[in-house]
Amino acid sequence: MNFAAEERGGNGVDKVAAKTTKNSFVVSEVDGGMVTLVSDCLHVVEWPMSLLPFDAKKGMVLTFDIVRNSAAEMDREKSMDSMQEELTQACTA
Repeated sequence: MNFAAEERGGNGVDKVAAKTTKNSFVVSEVDGGMVTLVSDCLHVVEWPMSLLPFDAKKGMVLTFDIVRNSAAEMDREKSMDSMQEELTQACTA
């Protein structure tokens, strides 16, 4: 598997190498809005049907591309820092 690796740029900003992890799964069961996916190495994953193509059915092979989203991570961290600051100020007021 290839994972995105972080590198520190010359200006101190993190850059992410755009490496993608590809995983293929076979749809083995469809039941009550959930599907059972089985990988080539026989890992089993339960997945919501709503997150798959609308025509997904038993026997289809699906490929997932997984890429790290560092920008979303930084936004999330800033949001948490801001929320903690607001809570701290509310508790001391």
